[in-house]
Amino acid sequence: MQSTPSSRTYEFVGVRLYPDDCLFVRQSDGREYSFRPKERDLLVALLKRPGQLVTYEQLRSEAWPEIESTNAAKARIRETKRTLQSLLNVIIKCETQIIETVTGQWYRLNVDVALIGNVESYVSHSHLEYDNGHVPNKASEGLESYNHDEISCASDQQSNEMTEEIGTNKLSDRTVAVLTTITELSEAEQLKTPTLTGRLEQTFAGHWRHVLFASSAYGLMYSITLLLEIAYRWDRYGTTAMELCPAVFFWIASTSMIALNLRGKTSRSRNRTSLAVSIVLFLVAAGLVSMTLLLFLPDIPVTEASFQSSTGQAAYLKNVFFYFLPLAILFLVIPFHLVLRLREDMRVGNHRQVMDFLSRRPRSLSPEHAIYISPRTLGTILFGAAITSMILTYRLFDNLKPGPYMNSFAVLAIVRVVLYFGFAVECLIWYYLTLEKIKRGCRE
Repeated sequence: MQSTPSSRTYEFVGVRLYPDDCLFVRQSDGREYSFRPKERDLLVALLKRPGQLVTYEQLRSEAWPEIESTNAAKARIRETKRTLQSLLNVIIKCETQIIETVTGQWYRLNVDVALIGNVESYVSHSHLEYDNGHVPNKASEGLESYNHDEISCASDQQSNEMTEEIGTNKLSDRTVAVLTTITELSEAEQLKTPTLTGRLEQTFAGHWRHVLFASSAYGLMYSITLLLEIAYRWDRYGTTAMELCPAVFFWIASTSMIALNLRGKTSRSRNRTSLAVSIVLFLVAAGLVSMTLLLFLPDIPVTEASFQSSTGQAAYLKNVFFYFLPLAILFLVIPFHLVLRLREDMRVGNHRQVMDFLSRRPRSLSPEHAIYISPRTLGTILFGAAITSMILTYRLFDNLKPGPYMNSFAVLAIVRVVLYFGFAVECLIWYYLTLEKIKRGCRE
């Protein structure tokens, strides 16, 4: 029996769509995912117009022609789009917004689409006849991917027949289908290893760029401050400080990313101590590096100024526990935890509660075991910190005593200020934009 021809097959973001079978196949591992016909109709309407704005009326006419009014179909379109987007995020293993809602009036598909034309439908659904029976339909047995050992046995069993047919230039439809299956599975095996970007997307819940930048800037603050506190005695401490800087940076940056990754995992499991554990990890990492550097930093004043300056050890501890840690907790740890909690609530269907919370409506409750600090509040804190920093930096520079390393000290001080506020600004912008994106997701 020959397989039934499918009108078209689409491929995008590593996923192949077989519309006639209502089936997605992830190309990296061959795993199958079935979905509803209406979800298929909605997606196909968008796949025909990649990157274009598609109206509700266009979607209604192609996916819900039985409904005469576009307004009556809007609720079904939104719900179908939401479930389809969730399924696609599961398949591609990241939270990329494949189907974008534009000003609440249009939808747009934000991926490149390859049209494979008139091809035969997926082999696991084609009921090909073999000498010993039919190929089993794996999709109906838990939506698992092919067992490659079974496919290898099947391909060995057919190899002799293929050889004979190829030798006589008589390739039957059955042979072509089997060859296609083996080729696709071979390609899937080669693509099994996920990319580095895919791993990072999965590890940090789709926010790996933010985590990587923030953790790196946070680690650099510790390293630059180490150089700053011994700058006036560079001839004595400079070589050792340069050797210690990479280790300090790697320790702070890596422990920060571990803490954020741990919070991502515990948040998804609704661990009550997830936020506390992350804060403790930041404190422990900062405490360990500070205690270690106390063995190197001088216990006498190093920076030469007209006022009484602190010892190298005291100055470093003051920077870490009075400036860096509060900044990281307020601008990185707490907002990141809240965002993950809100996404988890949306994933389980609590869109209305999330929208009420973000709109600050009466009786709206904060997400469980999360702390909410509004972007406006953080912006106010950052503005006050910037004014204070300008005053203190001006006072410091105005009272420095001339020396061979005074210019190096001034440059390092400026770099530290830039890192400090660059870290805060990036976190604040990410926090605001992410909350706005969550709001748009709740309105869809």
